[in-house]
Amino acid sequence: MGSLVPGSRPAFASILDCCVAGQARAELGLVSASGECRFALAACSCFESGAFKGTAVVLTDITDTKRLEAKALRLSALYATLSAVNQANVHMDGPDSLFRDCCRAAVEKGGFCLAWVGQIDPETQSVAVVAAHGETAYLDGIRISVRSEAEGLGPTGTAVREGRYYICNDFLGSPVTRPCFCATGSSAALPSRPSSTRAGKQPWAP
Repeated sequence: MGSLVPGSRPAFASILDCCVAGQARAELGLVSASGECRFALAACSCFESGAFKGTAVVLTDITDTKRLEAKALRLSALYATLSAVNQANVHMDGPDSLFRDCCRAAVEKGGFCLAWVGQIDPETQSVAVVAAHGETAYLDGIRISVRSEAEGLGPTGTAVREGRYYICNDFLGSPVTRPCFCATGSSAALPSRPSSTRAGKQPWAP
């Protein structure tokens, strides 16, 4: 079926050790010959036939089940985030409290490692962080522009400049995010423009 991923080796060793007491079961992560990550349920039992003693391990592919479970958990977390954001919108004291509570909801309810809101400086066309929650060290000293320049070609600058959301599912490997340093697998930039923008105020960045 494939080789064990490093994190599954202790679990596999554990079920082999447990065989001396009878049967053992564990979920394992495997890498197939094609490089695909899959999941298996390993059932281990010891047997004895005359003078021969052995260990039998039966693997059942549960990849589809695990993927469905993960999808259900993600959807549940997103619905919980949406509910918390709606509550924040109802009880907000102003933009600052709303942005702060929305960021907290995304991290604590949605499971995101970082959520932040920025505002565009009309003179420099740079994005200033006004609220953040989670692994905020990534934002220390960060410079993001909405101009078509090096600091503006990432997810945030592109989303604001083009007026659309921008999702990057390979943050570490994408050439767009290569100038950034953040130990995360993906990111989403969602531009928002308040109705008062028409009166001359600048839009909020993701």
